[in-house]
Amino acid sequence: GVFVHSGNEGISMVLEAVANKKKLEGLVYLNALVQCFQNNALSEHLGIYYMDETAAPNSSYTYKVVAGNDRQLGQEILVNTSAPRRVPTPINFGFKQKKKKIDFYWSSNTDDFFGVNLYAKINGGPEAPLSDLPIMAAGVQKDSVAQKQYELVLEENTTYEIYARSMGFFEDVSEQSETILVEIKDYTPPAAPQGLMQKGLIKKHSVKLEWRTYSDVSASGLKIYRSLYYDSAYSCLNSVPLSTKTVDFADEVPAPGDYYYYVAAVDAAGNENPSMKTVIHVEDMEGPEPLENVTALEDTGKVFLTWTGSEATDLRGYYVYRSLVGKDDFVLVNNTPLQDTSFLDVLPKRTKSTFRYYVVAQDLNYNFSSPSAIVEATMPDVVAPERPLIKNASAVDNGVRISWMPNADLDLFNYQVFRKKKGDSLYHRIETVGRELTSITDTSVEWATVYHYKMKAIDESGNQSVFSNTFTVQTEYRQPQEQVAISVKVKKKKKLKTVKLTWKANPDVMGYVVYSVEGKKLKQLSGMNTDGSFLLKSENDKESIIIKGYTNGPLVYASERLDIDW
Repeated sequence: GVFVHSGNEGISMVLEAVANKKKLEGLVYLNALVQCFQNNALSEHLGIYYMDETAAPNSSYTYKVVAGNDRQLGQEILVNTSAPRRVPTPINFGFKQKKKKIDFYWSSNTDDFFGVNLYAKINGGPEAPLSDLPIMAAGVQKDSVAQKQYELVLEENTTYEIYARSMGFFEDVSEQSETILVEIKDYTPPAAPQGLMQKGLIKKHSVKLEWRTYSDVSASGLKIYRSLYYDSAYSCLNSVPLSTKTVDFADEVPAPGDYYYYVAAVDAAGNENPSMKTVIHVEDMEGPEPLENVTALEDTGKVFLTWTGSEATDLRGYYVYRSLVGKDDFVLVNNTPLQDTSFLDVLPKRTKSTFRYYVVAQDLNYNFSSPSAIVEATMPDVVAPERPLIKNASAVDNGVRISWMPNADLDLFNYQVFRKKKGDSLYHRIETVGRELTSITDTSVEWATVYHYKMKAIDESGNQSVFSNTFTVQTEYRQPQEQVAISVKVKKKKKLKTVKLTWKANPDVMGYVVYSVEGKKLKQLSGMNTDGSFLLKSENDKESIIIKGYTNGPLVYASERLDIDW
């Protein structure tokens, strides 16, 4: 016959499946079971329900169901009518909560009910069902161990007093289980801030952020987070949340680099919702600290510099600058940055100046430190002056005049003049003159004597040049001051045309020379005579003779003119 079900959607689904002879499986089968267990009239309509009104009280009966082909359906069951059966109450009723999600647990300790309905008093109100259909505990072990039976998502800011009732197979319902109290707090975060970005230019290590005006009234404040990594290690920069009306924030980062930021809205319940992250690159605008303890140690043609190393973690290297004393035009000495804290400046060995140095450090962003303190290094002078050149040395009335070319050495201090007499083995220094002179006159010479001259140049550091070229000079003969003071005895031998001349030697006379007078000229007949006698041989009939005696001074002794004939 026709079954009237008052438009129940679940029953309509079952009737449609049966009418179309569809196989009941899955959700359709589950729905059919629930509907049949809840509606005896539907079960009777489907032919799966029987009411035995002939059973007597206090009796035991065994029932079985047999199909039309005498095939038994299910098992035989024993029913005792001595006392009505009650549907047992679910035991071990409990839950686990994860924010708004609630997992309920209970144990199925009997086969006398097919499902459980959940009920709750919400915020102290009347009872209200939490499940539309009975919750069927399929596959649950028959022991006291609680297993997850049902998952439910509840409303926030709500308190629930939840309990369960078992549903029997014949529309019978158990007593309610123990009541559990569930409090659902506010787990919904406010809206996320939008438009986070850098504000203006970065000055040194100062970073400014800005975002759009925030309008979610459920938020109680804003928090700013920063990290060196995109997806981890964020730290909150403000211990007290900013007002939701705030639209910017200033941060001071510890060092240059890339920093990731986000701003989060937070509500009174502590829920946070982050904005999109933004990265800000902070340039290194400052150089390392000035270097300290710069020292300079000079040696021949080189200066050794040392300093205390920079503590900069992003150090690229060091540069050395040099200038002369009295000048500020420092020049870079090394083109490649130094990695060590020392530098050897190699200079020409002839360099004799005083130099000034300073050192700077450079980081990986090419920022320089301020210059270090300036140190000075005076190069030791180990280079001798150039060899002097004597232009001329000549005899003059009162001695020997020596002249030379001036040396070009800038640090020339003076000249030393040396002399030796012909035949001597050693030179002796006779004069030291200033650098401004280019000639001297040696007045300590003897007359009619050969001398050798040479010289040296001396610089301000005492370095001496090699000897100059050598000049040889013979001094002039002095004009004699004659005095007739030689008395001569003459002994002639006419036949032999010889004359023996004798005189008394004077101790002041170094030697005597015999001359022949020929007109106004004298002809030397002898060398330097020291024994006071001379034998004259002549082929002439007559001779005119003069004898002169020479002293160390200008005085010359002479005899009278002797006219001799044979």
